[in-house]
Amino acid sequence: MGRVRACRGTLIALLVGALFKFTSWLYNFDLFEKMVEKMAYVLSRPDVEQYEIDEIFFVGLIVLIGIFNDIVFSLFRARQRREVAIERIKAMRSTMSGVHDIVNNFLNNLLYFRLQAELSKALDPALLDLLDREIEVTAAKLQNIDEIEVIAERKLGHGISSLNITESSRKNPD
Repeated sequence: MGRVRACRGTLIALLVGALFKFTSWLYNFDLFEKMVEKMAYVLSRPDVEQYEIDEIFFVGLIVLIGIFNDIVFSLFRARQRREVAIERIKAMRSTMSGVHDIVNNFLNNLLYFRLQAELSKALDPALLDLLDREIEVTAAKLQNIDEIEVIAERKLGHGISSLNITESSRKNPD
């Protein structure tokens, strides 16, 4: 069905052209006969009318207009999709900037508490190492989110989706 929608103008043009050809045959009238006679005179080919070139030309012109219409509208739709994708990324980056700030503040506070726990020897050093690794993993995930250029989502449940970090494409580091 998507291909039919993409070629809607061409299909309409084909139907109009076929309708024109059928009605000119059914009612035995030639809409462009005078035009073809003038063209034949100019081209010095009086036998042009015997091949019914006027109907073929007219149907071909209608089909070309339909094809042109489809191409223009497909380019327009592609441009709209690109603009929507750019706006989605802008909105995601704006939101993530706020989230990034909040999480970074939390991680900084967590580092302060880790330092206090290390100084007071309240926690086992292996547990502190685990905490350090988790802080690094979280910071790396935030950095990955900051570099996303194309958003990929994953469905979590009914009507709920989440950012799929592994399938989203990132900026190429130069």
